[in-house]
Amino acid sequence: MGYAIHFSSLSTIKMKILTILIALFFSFSLSAQTIEDEVRAMFDDANSVQWVQHYKGRMNDINDIAITLGSDGETCKGVLWYLRSKAKLNVSGTIINDTILELTEYNEKAIATAKITGTVKPFDGIIANWRTIDEALGESLILLPISREPRYPGYCGDNKWVQKYTGKIGEETVEITLRRGNNGLLKGTAYYTSVNETYLVEGILTNEERSINFVIKDLNWKEKAVVTAKNDVQKNEILGTANVNNIAVSCRLSILDRLSVGCIEYADFLTKSEVTFPKTRNQSFNELIEDEIQNWLKLSRAYTKEYRETMPSLTTDNRSALRSYCWYEIDYWSNSFISGKVYYTNTWDDDFKGFSFNYDLNGNRSISLQGIFKRDFDYKKFIKNYIEKEVKNRPFYGDGFYENWIKEQKFEYFNIRQEGLVFSTNFNGMYGEQQIVIPFDVLIPHLRDGNIFDEIVN
Repeated sequence: MGYAIHFSSLSTIKMKILTILIALFFSFSLSAQTIEDEVRAMFDDANSVQWVQHYKGRMNDINDIAITLGSDGETCKGVLWYLRSKAKLNVSGTIINDTILELTEYNEKAIATAKITGTVKPFDGIIANWRTIDEALGESLILLPISREPRYPGYCGDNKWVQKYTGKIGEETVEITLRRGNNGLLKGTAYYTSVNETYLVEGILTNEERSINFVIKDLNWKEKAVVTAKNDVQKNEILGTANVNNIAVSCRLSILDRLSVGCIEYADFLTKSEVTFPKTRNQSFNELIEDEIQNWLKLSRAYTKEYRETMPSLTTDNRSALRSYCWYEIDYWSNSFISGKVYYTNTWDDDFKGFSFNYDLNGNRSISLQGIFKRDFDYKKFIKNYIEKEVKNRPFYGDGFYENWIKEQKFEYFNIRQEGLVFSTNFNGMYGEQQIVIPFDVLIPHLRDGNIFDEIVN
């Protein structure tokens, strides 16, 4: 009798486990077909659907999205969804001559919210533009065809990096730090050893990142060099020419080091957010940056949640209405030190905020202005007087608008570079970020330790 009871109990347990496993299997199987089933159900006659194709890629090189399209030979219908938030929208339109894609996006109430126009090809996939109905916001779409319905987003930092190069532009020895952002855009710095000065770099990667073009300008926007080159990822070098004072010179730069990029992104019907930040091999520095960013993210998420709760329903005006971004800049970076800035902005504050960082990677410590100067030295007054004098040398200082704006700036960000301390304004939509450099030669008499920067920047 005892064995019979034991066997019966065991059988019951096995049957329950088997039932659960079968349920999970069918649940997974059904969910794996959900999007395709939805697409087929959009047509009056599901049997008329000639093909269904899945695509996966990014919107504006940021948010991971997927589109599943079906066609009955005349009409094209499908579903667009964000792989992270799982927010879904219907699309409907045509593919002219099997190439020209024209789709309209609809919300859950079947109201048109955006237009998608571009091309779709068997191997290249979808290359298109997405625009809200009122054309207030536009984004690029690049998606590749895949064999099955995508389920998981990729890592948004995969297509971003920071790379340091060293080499020659003509006869000049330079050290260039480039940051790759969205859509192949580049920003960074170029340090010229002969003059001990750091200049600003802006450019772009094209031809599937095999070609690179960038401009080097000084802090007064004067052009120093225009580089047109091949980006050889196999040899880890940039090889081409540079235009310097209307003279073509050779340009050869080799990669010296790399930084990875941390990334957090999210999007649904109402919100769109992207956060990027540098990640070093120093965990203490990484935690410092991530803690600051998470504090900002909490405020951003709280606002969007509160805003959403006040909306009885979402209209076309709300499409991607709440947008927030966080990005970074690197001023200087070596094995022992990193300095730069992190900026925040969003559509509801219409302002730029942020913080600068100067971190000793060997000593695991942040370096502050107060800690740099002698205790009895009024460094705040010294810096203020120096900046007020230098801004008058800016080429646009005679312009009333620029002059009034620059006088109001606090130059609240400071960073350590190879040649000295650089003080920056907050980011401005018209004038960008203005910078003033105080050379180490001027600073040395007032420092607590005259050798501190030699230890940091080398």
